[in-house]
Amino acid sequence: MATLKEWLDELEFDYDSGEFILWDNKGEVYSWEEDAPKKSILVAKGREDILLLGILTREFDDGYGSPEAPHFIAYDKDFIYLPASYDGSTWAYKVARNSEYYHTHLPPYEGG
Repeated sequence: MATLKEWLDELEFDYDSGEFILWDNKGEVYSWEEDAPKKSILVAKGREDILLLGILTREFDDGYGSPEAPHFIAYDKDFIYLPASYDGSTWAYKVARNSEYYHTHLPPYEGG
C-alpha cells in the first residue's frame, strides 16, 4: 500500500513552490486505466492547499495487478513529478525542469 504523500515526500517534493494536478470526476479518483474518463481536473497550489487534499493520504495498492494510483502530475520550482507503471505496479518519479541538471545527474529511465 502507498499514498501520494509518501511518494512525494520520498522524492523531496517542495510543497511551498508546488502545484498538484489530479484528474478527478465528482470525488471519484481515477487510476491509469485507459478506459477511465478524464472529465475534470483538480488543481492545488502551495503547501496549505496541497496538504488539505484528502487524496494525498488515501491509500492505494501500488503492487502488481490493476493499477490503482491516481492520475496526477505535480511540479515544484525544480522538478516535475509523474506516476509510472509496469504490469500494474506503480511508483512516482521526477524529471528536472532544467536540462542542465542532467549535466551532473543521471536522467530517469522509468517503466518496464
